[in-house]
Amino acid sequence: MNTEEIEQLYASLAKAKDKREHIDIKVKIIWYFAMSGQAQKAYHTAQETVTEARALSYNKGLAGALEQWGFVANTLGQAEFGISKLEEAKSIYEQLKDTQGLASVLGRLGALYWSVGDYDQGLAFSYQSLELAEEGNNTMLLAYSYYLIGGYLFDLQDFDKAKEYYKQSYDYFELLTDRSGQGRALNGIGNTLAEKGQHSDALHYFEQALTINFATENLNNISRDYNDIGRLHLALNNFEEAETFLQKALDIRIGKNFKSAAITTYIELAKLYFKTNQYEKGIAYIQVAIQKSQEINANAKLFKAYEIAAQLYKAKGNFKEALSYLELFIETKNQTLGEGSARKIKMLETQFEAQKSQQEAEIYRLKNVELKMAYDIIAQKNKDITDSINYTRRIQRSILPDEQDFEHTFGETLMLNMPRDIVSGDFYWFADFPNKGYKILILADCTGHGVPGAIMTMMGNDLLNSIVLDNQIHEPAEILSQLDKKVTHTLNQNAQDGMDAAVVRIEKHKMVFAGAKSPLIYINAQKQLQKIKGSVFPIGGSFKKTKTF
Repeated sequence: MNTEEIEQLYASLAKAKDKREHIDIKVKIIWYFAMSGQAQKAYHTAQETVTEARALSYNKGLAGALEQWGFVANTLGQAEFGISKLEEAKSIYEQLKDTQGLASVLGRLGALYWSVGDYDQGLAFSYQSLELAEEGNNTMLLAYSYYLIGGYLFDLQDFDKAKEYYKQSYDYFELLTDRSGQGRALNGIGNTLAEKGQHSDALHYFEQALTINFATENLNNISRDYNDIGRLHLALNNFEEAETFLQKALDIRIGKNFKSAAITTYIELAKLYFKTNQYEKGIAYIQVAIQKSQEINANAKLFKAYEIAAQLYKAKGNFKEALSYLELFIETKNQTLGEGSARKIKMLETQFEAQKSQQEAEIYRLKNVELKMAYDIIAQKNKDITDSINYTRRIQRSILPDEQDFEHTFGETLMLNMPRDIVSGDFYWFADFPNKGYKILILADCTGHGVPGAIMTMMGNDLLNSIVLDNQIHEPAEILSQLDKKVTHTLNQNAQDGMDAAVVRIEKHKMVFAGAKSPLIYINAQKQLQKIKGSVFPIGGSFKKTKTF
């Protein structure tokens, strides 16, 4: 929308005699303010219009004003508040049976749930919006829905599919001659190309987008283009250019109070200072990003900020802080993009594609019904399997020694246990023998991962209890020899199943070590890193040679 169009809206507003028409025009004005970077003005106009619509009991106008209010609130970093307004608008559209109004607000909800990191809920709303837009042949909503879903797929690193959605979005915006929309879609395509390493093509799309957005004076889009061009230069190690463009983006975003967008640029600048060894400066920027993400509950940005913080503190040699941020990164990322969310998102994609196929070709209706049934069966089996694995995890965790007991036994320690899957093939075992003046610690890496590896850990734990506690075998090499015999006997086969393991007996003035394909790494009195190789033989497996540990 250009200056001439907004002037026409204000002229129409002055002439409007019907109060409902007055509200309808103000809803369009709010949209103009939002798209032209005047977020505060849009917010206050929306608040005022909602009050007027409530006083008139004009529900259609109320829903439109609430929808705009909720959307612009997110731009100002009030995502939770924005969601509440959009949910209220959604209820009104449902009561009015206004399917296209509902499609619009569902798309907005999709965008806001994205902001707070609820990907499965956000993508569900986005697909619902797209379905309703297709039913109503609503070109504008189709353009925005394809753009939004492209953004989700981009965040989920499905860059090829994201590019397809961005291109479809661009085609619809082109039909509408919506230049701002075209600029957004071109930016999206540029980002997918950048992630695939096609840097020159990506820059071409960014520059096209920037030209369009300057012509439409869309500061929100301009700041996005500056940010992403800066990101591209950062990937190419063009640090001066990267800093220039990122700072331009940040200046706009701070100046216009684009809180959520500003966080993205703070993170990119922190990455820049990490790569250029300016760690203190990087930490200052990433702390701002973390604080602002927490303030507006932007989990989708927060876990990225935690990751960069961990890298910066590690580079500075502050390993305690680095570990703390690494744990926060893993926890927040799992909440946002964990296995459950990924599975739900995949289900939503499958459901949407199946429904779309039905709409496009009725002749395949029966086949789609069969596919849906098969999908439901597979989805249920997937759920059953995942539930079983989660139960296995609880069992596995119950056999591992308590971390507090570990710290009590060994003093101040650092333990990092990060299973690749829900359950792990790695485990640790320890025992304290105060009467004998030593402690025994064992680390093992079992063959396989996931459930097979977890089963091996449980077996290994039981065998070590028998060897060390029941049979009172405390020599590290003999512990491994006995463990090897028992694993081979228990598995009763000649396959290569088994484990790598390291055993240390820690005494007052010395430490005794034995390893099965596992080394001992330690720091000597001169603070030098030292390594003692273990035996070349693993525990278990089929070997003709006599094993020594």
